[in-house]
Amino acid sequence: DGTLLHFSGKNAAHFYQSVREKKIDFQIFSSGILSRFDLHYNLETFINSENLDSFFQDCQNNLQLNVGYEKNKRGQILKIGSRRSNRYSRVYSLSNRLRFEHEMKGRFIQGYAQLLMEEDLEGFEQGLSEHFLVYFGKYLPMDSNYLTWLAVKLRSMRPQPLASLMFKTDSIGLVN
Repeated sequence: DGTLLHFSGKNAAHFYQSVREKKIDFQIFSSGILSRFDLHYNLETFINSENLDSFFQDCQNNLQLNVGYEKNKRGQILKIGSRRSNRYSRVYSLSNRLRFEHEMKGRFIQGYAQLLMEEDLEGFEQGLSEHFLVYFGKYLPMDSNYLTWLAVKLRSMRPQPLASLMFKTDSIGLVN
């Protein structure tokens, strides 16, 4: 019953930009249900294949839930959770970057849907962004060079010191 609107890729980005610019009349969606929302973060960095192999191995060893790993001609991919669950994630190499993707759907996303429908984008974005960061912070090995961005974001959310979120560095220079 009803109509299904599915936006993916550039179409999803365009739709959400229209939401941010207040070009969407949410009265049209008054009986609508937000069924899925995906977030991703691209880490633009030099990827050393040996370090990347070690990163994926550490991730597999660190995870205590349903995890899958595969390596194919397109690269490596770590799958966290089940595709059928309310939250599912992937970490994979893409050209010279790592992409961290997180799918949220079902009952989980319904907790945030009302914020979107009420056009409380600050609350919507803040809630989902914090969930994204905490989720990856909980399941990935925080001592990896590839997760410094995550440690920085988590520290900004939690002002108290977090010993497990240490930076890995090759050198430090101080000038006085």
